[in-house]
Formats: sequence, C-alpha cells, structure tokens
Amino acid sequence: LAESKSVAVELFQQAADAGNLQAKTDLLYVQYHGLADGIAADKPTALAHMATVDNPRAETLTQAWSAATTPAADVAAFDAKSIVRAVPGICLK
Repeated sequence: LAESKSVAVELFQQAADAGNLQAKTDLLYVQYHGLADGIAADKPTALAHMATVDNPRAETLTQAWSAATTPAADVAAFDAKSIVRAVPGICLK
C-alpha cells in the first residue's frame, strides 16, 4: 500500500472517536506539527487538548511542549556580561 497521510489521519480519527487515547494523542501530535495535508500546525490548540488526554505519552508531550513555549527565568535575565564573566581568563572592569 502507498503511504497516505490523509488515510492515516482518517483512521486515527475513527479510533479516537471510538475512545482510543493513543489515537487521540497521535492526532494532536499531527496537529501540533501540521504533519498532514489540510492540517495546519496549531500548537496552542494541540497543547490545550493534549493536556486533557489521560495517557502517559500525552502527559510527556504536554510537559515538553509547555517547556518549549515558556521562557526560562534565567533567559529573561540574560545579558552579555554574564557570558563574558563565565569565560575563564576574561576580566571585566
């Protein structure tokens, strides 16, 4: 059989509609990344729905995607002097 993303999405949708949590997780993964024809990447929506799926893989993806969209506190406080101070042999006056 030839690979068909649209057929795969259709089958995942049928399985998700029947209550299969892994299929729901896979569909949201496709939506997050926009991996199929006619499905645009929609990270905020996919993340919001993924957080409601009671599945270990969904929980892992939710954590990873949430971390990717939230800047770390130390990034907000970043400045060039902090990098230079961390380099051995460089003196700041």
